Amino acid sequence: MKTMNKKERSTQHYSSSQKILFVGEGDFSFSACLARQFGSAVNMVATSLDPEEMVYTKHWSCETHLEELKRLGCLVLHEVDVKETSRHPTLIHMEFDVIVFNFPHAGHFPWLMHRELLKAFFESASEMLSSGGEVHVTHRDDFPYDRWKVEKLAKGAGLYLKEKRGGGIKSNKTFPLKDCYTFKFSVITWESKDDDDEDNVSSGSLSDEIEGILPVMNRLHFKERDEAISYKEFICASLFGSFFSSCLCTSSNKGLEGVSSMAMDDYWAFFQDAMRQKEFMNPGNGLNEKSVRERLRPRDAELERVEAGLARARALIREGTTNWSSISAPVGADYVPQGDIYRNATAFHRSYLLMEKLFKIFIYKEGEPPLFHNGPCKSIYSIEGVFFSLMEGDTHFRTQDPDEAHVYFLPFSVVMIIHHLFDPIVRDKYVMKHVVSDYVKVISQKYRYWNRSLGADHFMLSCHDWGPRATWYVPQLYYNSIRLLCNANTSELFNPRKDASIPEINLIAGETIGLTGGLPPSKRTILAFFAGGLHGRIRPALLQHWKEKDEQVQVYETLPEGLSYPDLMKKSKYCICPSGHEVASPRIVEAIYAECVPVLISQHYVLPFSDVLDWGSFSIQVSVNEIPNLKKILLGIPQDRYIRMQERVKQVQQHFVVNNPPKRFDMGSNKPLILILLSLIPLLILISTLVIVSSIPRALNSSWFSFSFSWNPEEINPPSTALSSSASSSFNASLPDVHIAGGPYFQPPLEKKQETWKDKRYSKLERLEAGLARARSSIREAARNGSLKSTHEDPDYVPQGPIYRNANAFHRSYLEMEKLFKIYVYEEGEPPMFHNGPCKSIYSTEGRFIHEMEKGSVYRTTDPDQALLYFLPFSVVMMVQYLYVPDSHEIHAIEKTVIDYINLISHNHPFWNRSLGADHFMLSCHDWGPRASTSVPYLYNNSIRVLCNANTSEGFNPSKDVSFPEIHLRTGEMSGPLGGLSPSRRPILGFFAGRLHGHIRYLLLEQWKDKDKDLQVYDQLPNGVSYDSMLKKSRFCLCPSGYEVASPRVVEAIYAECVPVLISDNYVPPFNDVLNWKSFAVQVQVRDIANIKRILMGISQTQYLRMYRRVKQVQRHFMVNAAPQRFDVFHMTIHSIWLRRLNIRIQD
Repeated sequence: MKTMNKKERSTQHYSSSQKILFVGEGDFSFSACLARQFGSAVNMVATSLDPEEMVYTKHWSCETHLEELKRLGCLVLHEVDVKETSRHPTLIHMEFDVIVFNFPHAGHFPWLMHRELLKAFFESASEMLSSGGEVHVTHRDDFPYDRWKVEKLAKGAGLYLKEKRGGGIKSNKTFPLKDCYTFKFSVITWESKDDDDEDNVSSGSLSDEIEGILPVMNRLHFKERDEAISYKEFICASLFGSFFSSCLCTSSNKGLEGVSSMAMDDYWAFFQDAMRQKEFMNPGNGLNEKSVRERLRPRDAELERVEAGLARARALIREGTTNWSSISAPVGADYVPQGDIYRNATAFHRSYLLMEKLFKIFIYKEGEPPLFHNGPCKSIYSIEGVFFSLMEGDTHFRTQDPDEAHVYFLPFSVVMIIHHLFDPIVRDKYVMKHVVSDYVKVISQKYRYWNRSLGADHFMLSCHDWGPRATWYVPQLYYNSIRLLCNANTSELFNPRKDASIPEINLIAGETIGLTGGLPPSKRTILAFFAGGLHGRIRPALLQHWKEKDEQVQVYETLPEGLSYPDLMKKSKYCICPSGHEVASPRIVEAIYAECVPVLISQHYVLPFSDVLDWGSFSIQVSVNEIPNLKKILLGIPQDRYIRMQERVKQVQQHFVVNNPPKRFDMGSNKPLILILLSLIPLLILISTLVIVSSIPRALNSSWFSFSFSWNPEEINPPSTALSSSASSSFNASLPDVHIAGGPYFQPPLEKKQETWKDKRYSKLERLEAGLARARSSIREAARNGSLKSTHEDPDYVPQGPIYRNANAFHRSYLEMEKLFKIYVYEEGEPPMFHNGPCKSIYSTEGRFIHEMEKGSVYRTTDPDQALLYFLPFSVVMMVQYLYVPDSHEIHAIEKTVIDYINLISHNHPFWNRSLGADHFMLSCHDWGPRASTSVPYLYNNSIRVLCNANTSEGFNPSKDVSFPEIHLRTGEMSGPLGGLSPSRRPILGFFAGRLHGHIRYLLLEQWKDKDKDLQVYDQLPNGVSYDSMLKKSRFCLCPSGYEVASPRVVEAIYAECVPVLISDNYVPPFNDVLNWKSFAVQVQVRDIANIKRILMGISQTQYLRMYRRVKQVQRHFMVNAAPQRFDVFHMTIHSIWLRRLNIRIQD
């Protein structure tokens, strides 16, 4: 070590004055060693992928290293993914002189996964380097590690190899491992390009150059424009434009503007494909618009043929729905669906036959057993393994040609992932994240189908309780793809319009032999029976009331010796099926096998095959609060009704039996699960336009909160979606609801009534949708302009700067909204709970919005046929005030009010049933706003919910719902809080004052209350200290969540021109689809509360001044005006709602 001076120490490669980031640390020995050499670690940040608990479990030596790092002042972060380092809330505003990644490894996956890891790391790291900064990667260079092509991956991210050190014992003795090197990369500058590379550019051999240009272009597109753009980046952008022009428009030199006659989406798709195939090596190869269209036509023609087949199927199924006979036409020799067990036997039978004729599934071959293409067949999760076995060996529904497929199956098994990778002691569920997200990334890059529809024509299947959770980690899989789940819980965001519920079947021996059949009704001596473990919330209530207390209702936690569980089921008239920890239970199918009428006790459970089967005809549903009355309910059922239900149970049994060999209409054994596949048919109708129609921009793209106008050019197509309500209901027209246990549903109007309004208004609706289509096209065109300033003229305000995700697209969308958007406010309901709201409280924005709509804003129309959206004008705040009994914690009266109101407007008007609520919206700033919407499944799953409590862990869906700012207007007006001191006169680093409620505030106050002069944190301000003046004197204002995620302090900080510091979990900030929050706010994770001061001190003065100016600029979007003004909070809220309406297409 060479000592530079008293303050600075250095080794051969590192200096104590450098800001160094270590990623992917294991036991933290490397960073600890360097910190020890320097005697200080104040300029170091060390991170690990694993949670802190797992680090201690995996690495016994880490405790000493971590203690030493923290003692020397190092910032230590856990759960930092190297692929997303630049977007980590704590690191997002930091720059580093050196970023170190020692021995990168993606896990026990094929080498391609390791390349993907490094590629993403380089792209993320390149965005965090200071001027002249370096990325150090230590890596072996012998086989098979040389296949990773580290240098090429770095080059693709705009980095060049500056130095390569190591190579064995003889190389500095620093890295004694054989063939191990440290690769030192730096950002490419024009001077760093060697002569050979320049020759390659001039000679036209641009294969490697093009692979590196797209990432650079991508960074250029999203780069904050008030920062300097390197000369190399400018050259890359120019080279990309001229090269693209020379390849596609050889007859002109107009660049991208010269190809306007062809869809930009098609050019992107073809350019991506051709780049991979090295077909752009020679610009003189004759590629032009005509040849590009020729290359694209076969693929589109195949897709159009598939869609045409589905269109014919829809028409035939729709025709079948007009026949309400319970007996299907006798087509098919095996079985003719008939009787009351079906919602519409004819429609079901016709759909089934069309499925057998048309339906094709492509199974991705990637992945190896046991985690992929494999599953359990002898457990409570049997159905997962059975389905895998069936699909792998099927020749009827499975196709080897992906262009012929209607859907694409992702063959990973959550059960097997848990079995082989989950540690029951450590209990780290992130193993699912790594496997699922990496798998989707592999298939999305290898095939074009995922990107074509953003996963909407893909499906996964899981019977494990954690099946839904496994999809969280890939937003497109969670929100777009079809999820076949046993745990079909709407309170956990199971979407009945998109997802399918499958039965949980416990095949202990792998087959159903001996499980089916039971005694005749006359010999069933037990009224009701249940035996099962005490887990969940419902079973304790059941056992408390009925455990071994009644001879007729026999309820056991453990069966007495000598009693047989199957025998008791076969001797019982009713079999009680309560939910456990999760909503699904194998007892439902066990009851059906035993010919025992199921008694369902659950909440938010979507029953299997409920779009086909009428569960009310062969089962009993009992709400949880009726458990004490269970015996009375069952005894009140007449004998003749019981006999009919028992006969229907015997009839429906065939749809749940697993046969070997399989039979038509059964659950299958070595063929696909027939009713599961049928469940996909109505869902396919819903998504069919996703693939073929690309004219509708999504409000959010694949990164959850990224505005679609900032679409990523690395995607084959820009994000697009089109939800057709008519498509989704074409099959369900005869099946008016998805049956949700414990929840209401709304019957559509009679056919005669439907025909009356349909004939009258269809053309008006068509014209409205045509106007929206033109708006989408205009917005998409504007989105292609990457300028930070809008190109549209506006007398009031022209959006510009990095506070917007895409200023030009936002402005275009805003202007289209002002021109087209009309809202109809239902007149039903009386104040104070309807058409009214609070205007002088923490919930002020709820009342202000309702009052503005009632006054007749520019967006309101009194003609419902002219409306694009329909407002449900109830106030949850007022319902709580007038209906809620204090300290009862029971909101049943509020839920019933919402249910009754939806029932009323759905019967008085045709619009709710036309779209199942998809073009309706509600608004609430109360903490219980989300909970009030759960009482109506269609309101919860389909409608737009405008909520202050925008918590994704409680079912807030950013692609459908709107985050609404919480603003505390004490007097009902904006008076006093606006403005603040200049940056030079703000002596306080950070400030917070607020009551102790919620776990986040507890952690904040415990760590910082009255402990630091720079970071002033109070639960109660001292006498004489003004809250508003403290805000105005602070550089950063801490905004922690309380009991709920939203906090009025966010807007209070913006009013005081103080940079907000958001401390929350699962919170979607307001107007996040338009505003780039990271440009004017700091986001700190809860686990980093102890490091808040270090994080804020790490933000340079230059960056703080930028953020301060942006806070002042963004202030106008949160202003509350007595008479709303353009671009203020009222109009921004309307705009967020407008974006969600753009995402759907309504048809009669």
